[in-house]
Amino acid sequence: MKNKQVGEKQMSVLVARPRITTSPSALFNRRERLQADYKWLIEQKKILSQNPKTLNKFVAVKDKKVMFVERDIERLVNAIIASGENPNMFAIDFISQHSACYLL
Repeated sequence: MKNKQVGEKQMSVLVARPRITTSPSALFNRRERLQADYKWLIEQKKILSQNPKTLNKFVAVKDKKVMFVERDIERLVNAIIASGENPNMFAIDFISQHSACYLL
């Protein structure tokens, strides 16, 4: 390194991170709303699978309402982001007439 004196130690750079300003109760409320949306989505899945607008498509639900529908998950997430919303605030699932089993 240029202009470094012998024996001089290089100091670590500290990075300031933004503080999380969301209160625990607000996080809990968000989680509760998301759980309610997933529960609603599960309960409505049969009805949604009979609708040609949602059949074989991904749906995003918020406040127990289908807000976005797309054939592709990436397009769905991009549509949510383009609307100014956070995709993490939506219950998202694929609607089909058959049950799905995911192996991870």
